[in-house]
Formats: sequence, C-alpha cells, structure tokens
Amino acid sequence: MTELIQYVFPSRPTGRFFLRQTTGGGKVYEKEIVKAGTYTYWDGELDFNPDRLRSWVKNFAEMVAAGIELRVYWDHDNLDSRKAVGDIEDLYYDEETEILMARLRIQDDEAIEKIDKELIRHTSPAIGGFADDKGQQWPEAVVEISLVSDPHLRDQGPFIALSAKTKNEGDDVPDNETMRLELKAANEQIEKLKGDIKNSGEVKGLEVKLSTAEGKVTTVEEERDELKTTVETLKEEQFKAKVENKIVELKAANKLTQAEETDVREALTLAGENERAFELAHKPFSDRKSAPTSPSVHAGDTAPTGDEADLKLAAVTEAARLDNLSPEDYTTKLSAAGHDPERIAWATVHKDGTPFPDGGENTDMELVSSLRTLLKGGEK
Repeated sequence: MTELIQYVFPSRPTGRFFLRQTTGGGKVYEKEIVKAGTYTYWDGELDFNPDRLRSWVKNFAEMVAAGIELRVYWDHDNLDSRKAVGDIEDLYYDEETEILMARLRIQDDEAIEKIDKELIRHTSPAIGGFADDKGQQWPEAVVEISLVSDPHLRDQGPFIALSAKTKNEGDDVPDNETMRLELKAANEQIEKLKGDIKNSGEVKGLEVKLSTAEGKVTTVEEERDELKTTVETLKEEQFKAKVENKIVELKAANKLTQAEETDVREALTLAGENERAFELAHKPFSDRKSAPTSPSVHAGDTAPTGDEADLKLAAVTEAARLDNLSPEDYTTKLSAAGHDPERIAWATVHKDGTPFPDGGENTDMELVSSLRTLLKGGEK
C-alpha cells in the first residue's frame, strides 16, 4: 500500500509531497541524473534546459500520484521484469546546481554490491511519452532509470548512500530518534519497576525484572553507539570516495598533474562538507582567486574584478590549507581572537600587494605572521 510521505532535502523547495512506492528494504541512494545544458554527440545534440528538467519532475509527481510504479533496471532492459533492481522514490531539480537528482531504492543485492564497490558509477534515464489506462497522458517523462556502464552523459556525481543495511537483510539502520525513543521507554520501565518495589512484598522478583530492564538499556546504548560509529565511518568513507572521485575526474580531464595530486587531495580534504569551498579547492589557486598577481599591482590600486564572495572564500580556503586547518576552524580561531579572517587570509596569500576587494589597506604582514604562529598553537 502506498503511503503519502513528505521528504525535505536542504537543496530543494520544502513542503512538496509525493507518493513513496516501496515498503522499505534494500539500500537507498541519492544520484545525479543529468545537469542542465546542451551536449553534442556523433548522432546529434541533446538539449536539457532547466524548464525541460522541471517538467520531468512535475510529470513524475503526477504519474506517481496516479499509481504508476517507476523502476530502476539493468541497461534499459525494462521489457524483462527480471532485470528490475529497484524503485525511483523521488525525482527533483536542484535550482542552485541546475542538476536533476533522483532518490533510488535498490533492492537487488548484486546491484548494491557493485554500486558500493564502484563497479557501477553511472545511470541513464529513459525519456519518452506515457499514458495510463484512464486516459491520462504525459508527452515526455522519465519512464525508468537504468544502471549502465556506457552512458551518454559521463560527467555524473557518485551514488550517495542515504541508508545502510543491517544484519537483518532489508532493514535500514535505525535513526537517532528511534534509538532515543527506545531508550526513553526502557528508562520509564525502570522507574516504574522501582516504584513497584517500594510498594510490593515481591521484592526479589521485581529486582530480577529491574536487572533485566537495565540490561536492555545497556544493550540499546551499546547498539546506539555501534550504529553511530557505523554511520560516522560510512560518512567518512563516502567523503574519501568523493575526494578520490574528484581526483580521478581531474586526471581524466588533464587538469591535474602527478606533482599537484598531493596538494589538491589535501585541499579537498580540508574543505570538508563546505560544498563551495570544495569546488574552489580542487582548482589551481591562480584560477580560484581570479585576480591579477603581477608585481605591477600595488596596495591602493583598484580592487580586482570578479565575484567578491568567491575571491574571499578562495583566499580563506588557501590560507587555511597553508596552516593545515579547515576553512571553518581557520575562521573560528581568528574571529575569536578579534580579527577579520578574510582580511588576514587575503594578506597571507596575496603577498604581492593585491588589494582587498572591499578596499582599504591590506593587513600588515608582521601581524599576519604573528597570527599564523597563534593558529599553529604558539603565542601571539
């Protein structure tokens, strides 16, 4: 039986409802399907403009509401039900990144294993017209998504696991709220038993029950800690995979040399979950700062052109990397010391005197040197 569910993702508009078609089990992934743009191939052009991708999201919601089940297959073999490996639970368009994203629940163990081992990295949507037996028609819609090894669009983001499988096959890892409620119920049982002991002559029997309840609490706490560790480990592995995927992508595009690999990997790792910093970090710093660096540029000249927010963030990201800190820690430490992190970072990486985007004189280099010592654990 389908159930009306509201999923809220940070990067999409909130408050949208859609029908979840599955009853759970398997493993859930979020996956980039296609980025808006025009792509040229030997057999012609593919035009995926934002309005077209938004129309697919709208048609998907209508089709699911009409009771149509949309599946995930091996290699577009949707004529053979034995090739189905999962369900499309959601489809949405990220306005910020201009990417069509899908939430896929994969039920097939072989498919899950190959995705997790990165033997399968790509998906391909099947686009076409669709009509149901009630006369409703959708001229163009996503009718299925397939796991493929040779897609038309190769520049895709990785599979991002949103759940893990427990020892009981098909069950998702319980979330923190579930564990909290179980722990609360066990503690309430303990308090009730303590009250019963005070008002009953059957002390021994109640003490046994109390001991059993306390043992359950201990078990729940241990399971919670174990699952918390598992989730943290999975997140770390996912982020490491994200960094390595970016390294592979840059190498494939001839944008990264062997000599630069270590520095770029370090910059990506320090950027952490700050997506904007991550996107800037993997580029050469000369590209990130988008500002003139020749000796002819002096303090007091006109500030460089470009997106000022990106220029400042690029400087903070690079300065943090030089001091072996994440951008967040770098900013927090300097702010706590009463200094402007962006100006300090700018002076650190623009030693040629390139003026700060907001104007004013650059920070004195003696102060910058003193603060860098402070950031590394010394005294100011």
